[in-house]
Amino acid sequence: MNIELKYRKSYEETIKHLNRLKKAFEILKSKELIPLNREKVEKILNDEYLTAILDQIVYRYSKLQDSLSKLIRSYLYLKGENVENLTMVDVLNVAYSQRIKKYTCPRI
Repeated sequence: MNIELKYRKSYEETIKHLNRLKKAFEILKSKELIPLNREKVEKILNDEYLTAILDQIVYRYSKLQDSLSKLIRSYLYLKGENVENLTMVDVLNVAYSQRIKKYTCPRI
């Protein structure tokens, strides 16, 4: 797969997970369950629908981390960095050394 296509797919996947996370949090917020405390967690766990929302948050957060990893790697490839065999910590160090800032990623 060409690197620009990989970057685009990673970007779209990241946005998808982020938007679904936002919606799940909005549902909890609309039911006045955020910020969480012991009583609110008990209420969530005793409600099937709210438990499903909480499960979605956990799942989407995990997927968001994975897609961000792909996005950062593909961005660095676009910038000419070879990060194929690096650990994620090393990839993040390369990204930091490049001074990647919010909104600097190209939208291909």
